[in-house]
Amino acid sequence: MFELENYEIYIEDNTHKIKYWIRNNTNKEMDTVLNFVQLPFRTYTRLFPLKLGPNGSYWIATTLREIMPDPNAGQYWGMFCGVDLEIRVNEECLYKIPLPWTITNNFIRKGINFNSSIHKPKFWMVGDSHVNYNTKAPIEYLTTEKYDIIPVSVQGLSLSRFMNSDWKRFFNTIPIWDNDVISFEFGDVDLRMSLFKKSEEGGVPVEILLGDLLKRYFEFIKDFKKIYNNRIIILIPNRTIKDNWDKETRIMSTMDIRVKLWEDFNELIRMLGKPNNIEIWDYKTMYKDIDGSTIDDVLVEKDIHLKVHEPMLIDLKGKIDTNS
Repeated sequence: MFELENYEIYIEDNTHKIKYWIRNNTNKEMDTVLNFVQLPFRTYTRLFPLKLGPNGSYWIATTLREIMPDPNAGQYWGMFCGVDLEIRVNEECLYKIPLPWTITNNFIRKGINFNSSIHKPKFWMVGDSHVNYNTKAPIEYLTTEKYDIIPVSVQGLSLSRFMNSDWKRFFNTIPIWDNDVISFEFGDVDLRMSLFKKSEEGGVPVEILLGDLLKRYFEFIKDFKKIYNNRIIILIPNRTIKDNWDKETRIMSTMDIRVKLWEDFNELIRMLGKPNNIEIWDYKTMYKDIDGSTIDDVLVEKDIHLKVHEPMLIDLKGKIDTNS
């Protein structure tokens, strides 16, 4: 009935755009709605009405979603993970094709400030918004003797959502080379919100949910290593914040319970990491307060993200150089 004849990604006015050529193979004129579904972790859709004449070809262009830089964070990569193209008639989907693509432009291998050699191995930090906030720092803190440290972040992404989504499509957009190191820093969203929400909804203790989540984490690592034979490192997420600190109230339960859950996470993930030969690093131990939470003074005012970078990035650089 319908056919995608071609598509092209191009840059116009400093914006990435995509143009589609679509053919109606029927002898009927159709009032269609094109639905573009983008990003694997959160659905981002755009709807375009388009009248398709009989036995004809038509084109339509739209901008790709690009995540704007946060002034308080490092570089957010606008992840072009591909789109799912749907053609709907009277709200019924009559044609659907996924278009995942691999980024062949390797400019992001030059690092956060694009002034490093493209051939230098990279230490990829893949995670939620913390990996970007944590790396908004002078270039000397992001370059080790052997590696450039590069964050790849999706804001507000929990470990659970990451594993439940099309992570293969996501990694197709990252130019990972064989001698790179891949680190994962997930878990903050789960430990301060989503596990508690699931516990309330399902009546299952958070401790049980945590154990199930981490077992799935290491099953994911096994599947991941079937595709990427790189060195893998798990980075421990931030410690919880104190009650009443975050102006947006992005926490659940009480600080004492969240601290205990973080400690359980830390203990269990290290226990699971040993038999799986996965390194576990905590490069933010210096930010621990006496009550087990994060010290207020190292956080962005009334926010969940860290603003003090020097000690932890020096510690991370030391771990990278010592263990490489």
